[in-house]
Amino acid sequence: MENTFEFLNDGTTFHGVIPHIMGTRIEMLVTDTCADNVSPLWDWLCIEAEHLGTILNRFDPGSETTALNCAQEPIHVSNTLAEMIRISLQYSIRTLGLFDISKGHYKEIEVSLDNKVSTHGHPLDFGGIAKGYLLSRLGEKCKSRSVRNAFINFGSSSILCIGHHPYGNCWKVGVQDPFGHGILMDIELRDQSMSTSGNTSKHGLHIIDPATGRPNNERKAITVIADDPLDAEVVSTALMLADEEQKTRILANFPDITEKTFHIR
Repeated sequence: MENTFEFLNDGTTFHGVIPHIMGTRIEMLVTDTCADNVSPLWDWLCIEAEHLGTILNRFDPGSETTALNCAQEPIHVSNTLAEMIRISLQYSIRTLGLFDISKGHYKEIEVSLDNKVSTHGHPLDFGGIAKGYLLSRLGEKCKSRSVRNAFINFGSSSILCIGHHPYGNCWKVGVQDPFGHGILMDIELRDQSMSTSGNTSKHGLHIIDPATGRPNNERKAITVIADDPLDAEVVSTALMLADEEQKTRILANFPDITEKTFHIR
């Protein structure tokens, strides 16, 4: 897989980019480090990102998700895909069904202990969870290698921050107006993640209400700040669809997160 990286500041700062993965790009900056520490981490990220892409890409005729979506009867899947489905179903319950990889049919999806999956003809789409899943695993890897300060940007919508910027006590991240009118708000993050969901001028039909099958076309953005990038990505998507009563109930299921809603004129 194509990627570029470099060491800066006498080898103590690492900067790497995967320009084409899961329909977007990943950029990772690690400070106060060395090649022996960060190089294995970068190698893992490149391999794992490509691995997940080949499993979860429903547009790839050769992906495991495509094979599952085309299956006419229950089939056994890999441990990775089975784990993704189980995690997704738990999030469906916690978000009142507003996050649903099966677009309204999560209660019909079955996964056995030996990873045999029954979709009952409902195709699965992991677009709303894949980035958060990868960032969550990357965060665990960073901890295992004692990474103190890092900034990982996954497509500008999912961000993981560890420690702080070299010239400050946090990482300052701007929430971008999805309609291209600048920065909505600057948010300070330290050992936290952030995910923003919303429509854009080019993509206004990608957030689908599982209950109705209709796309959400509101001119708004939802930013969620959480310790876990997976929580952040899933909840930001669910809150785009939630009414006020649903929003209150969902946030009660995720007491450690903070959300900010931006209405775009």
